[in-house]
Amino acid sequence: MAAKNNFYIKNYESLYKKSIRNIGLFWCNIAGELYWFKPWQKVLSWKFPYASWFVGGKTNIVFNALDRHLETSTADKIAFIWEGQDGLVRKYTYRKLNDEVCRLANVLKNFGVKKGDRVAIYLLRLPEQVISMLACAKIGAIHTVIYSGFSTEALKTRILAAKPKVVITTDGYYYREKIIKTKEIVDEAVKNINSVRSVIVVKRIGIKISLRSGRDFWWHKLVSKSSPKCKTLMVSSGHPLFIL
Repeated sequence: MAAKNNFYIKNYESLYKKSIRNIGLFWCNIAGELYWFKPWQKVLSWKFPYASWFVGGKTNIVFNALDRHLETSTADKIAFIWEGQDGLVRKYTYRKLNDEVCRLANVLKNFGVKKGDRVAIYLLRLPEQVISMLACAKIGAIHTVIYSGFSTEALKTRILAAKPKVVITTDGYYYREKIIKTKEIVDEAVKNINSVRSVIVVKRIGIKISLRSGRDFWWHKLVSKSSPKCKTLMVSSGHPLFIL
């Protein structure tokens, strides 16, 4: 894989020309590097202006990112390293990341989130943001990542558009010398929005927040009781991954 990736970067112009000459063959070779539960019947079905790729194929991006590495030596290698503004460093191996993704995926399923349901992720760049995105994809839910600096109205507009069952946020975070009270922003934004059934809160800075009974839950309390085992859902190649 590493050698191929280096080839792609060093020979971009040549590769681009190949992709133009034979679109089907080019993307067939690229997609062949992924794991497919069921192979596609046709690489591209093009009816202007609509395109369907890998028609009939079934896969899941999370299986490719995590599951397929768990029985290999890659499982205990570092998947990513996160460092916060406060100097805190958190490291995740593929195995540890998979466990955390499965735990949250099970939490979402317990909250009634199913294939095709939406989840809004109103988080700054924390490991929990990555975990949330992968957990949604694992069970076929559609996530929408909302910039953590958005105002109440901007957040509300996006929640109204996406109609998520669950919103994932933090208690708050530091921005330079200020504290941004993210949970308070969410509370205002979801007022009178019936689609939002649950709010999951990551404890980032430990400020005092209000938790509405039956709706609001601490992330750490939920995942600590959740199983690190969750089957990755097989979805069609055209299944929506996220809303941008």
